[in-house]
Amino acid sequence: MFFNNLANRNHKNLYGADAFYDLETSGYQSGLAKDLCSGDLCIVANYEDKDRTMVKFACYSFARETLEIDKQGKPQRVLRGHLKSTEILRKTAAASDPRYSRMFDKLGRFKQAPVVAMAA
Repeated sequence: MFFNNLANRNHKNLYGADAFYDLETSGYQSGLAKDLCSGDLCIVANYEDKDRTMVKFACYSFARETLEIDKQGKPQRVLRGHLKSTEILRKTAAASDPRYSRMFDKLGRFKQAPVVAMAA
């Protein structure tokens, strides 16, 4: 599963060393990524530079989900796991890379969805 962290939330600082993503517990996000199993591959994308031309893809092995309160006092579903690898690519290259292209629209822009399923 792909996760869009284009807001560059620092999940490790917010929730601890093994946290890699968070989702709201109500509204649209509450129903996303509900079918993760231990060991599932999760790829989190975030910008690596202020110009937003470089993207870091961090690959995690999902371990568990916890319920936490963020700094704004909102409950969050926190996804936790083990970092397997990272890769930094130019955004233009990532958009055409078969491993990551599902995260982008046909114009090479990131899809606005927080979670994008991998191809079956």
